[in-house]
Amino acid sequence: MSDAGATAAELKEGSSIRVGPLQAATVPAGVVHRTISVGRTVNLSFERARAETVFLDE
Repeated sequence: MSDAGATAAELKEGSSIRVGPLQAATVPAGVVHRTISVGRTVNLSFERARAETVFLDE
């Protein structure tokens, strides 16, 4: 959920999601994605307590 500004998520498959203030989106578990802030943003994210972040070199 984005509280201010806008956030985009680029999915590995080629599509993207963009959320603005007070909007929310779900990226399913296991989907490779990259988040990008559009201007100044404040974001609220929910993950499982033991979720692992994996950085990919491309």
